[in-house]
Amino acid sequence: MNYIQLGIISLAILIIFFQALLLKLLYSAQKKIVIRKSIPFIRIIHVFIYGLGLFYLLFPGLFTAKPILGQFSFWIIAVALFVVLIGRKNLGIHYSPHIEIHSKHKYINTGLYRYLSHPVYYAEIVAAFFSCFLINHPFYYFVGLPLFIFSQLIKIRKENLLLISYFPTEFESQATKIAKLFARIKKAFLRVRSEEHTSELQSHSFISYAVFCLK
Repeated sequence: MNYIQLGIISLAILIIFFQALLLKLLYSAQKKIVIRKSIPFIRIIHVFIYGLGLFYLLFPGLFTAKPILGQFSFWIIAVALFVVLIGRKNLGIHYSPHIEIHSKHKYINTGLYRYLSHPVYYAEIVAAFFSCFLINHPFYYFVGLPLFIFSQLIKIRKENLLLISYFPTEFESQATKIAKLFARIKKAFLRVRSEEHTSELQSHSFISYAVFCLK
């Protein structure tokens, strides 16, 4: 990656940080917490991963290993961080670094949440995964990334259990819609593959080869 790309990713991480701070300042006084499940271990891991990524971007010369798939990883990370920003914007007052339910809480099924239950969490996992190819360090491969993915999966599971408790109908309806969406995508993909296979079978050269093999 060049310095412009490093600057873009660094700026995106800083924007995500200040967006979280701004959302907290704007909405913390407007909502009364009904239930909150804070997991310090997960927050420490998140701060560590984001901090490590930002440290690498600011001081790439301190890492001796060369990046792998630098350009490709850059664009994937950039898109993933953009999804994080949009997902948090969709949440608005409902965004929180904690797993919580507040007095004005409602089930979010608009924006990115219309297509995926936890777009922010999954986008962060994608960004962390492709950061491996940039940092290219064994510690990140075998310690940092597994811990981050594990913490995200724990957070998703606990959040789902809380949502099921407070919004069982909305949660089930949303899960059904998402399942149907992925089923349609899978069906469309299989149809395209089937058409490609059919066209291959119908090609003159393939038929000639098949006839030769049958002799």
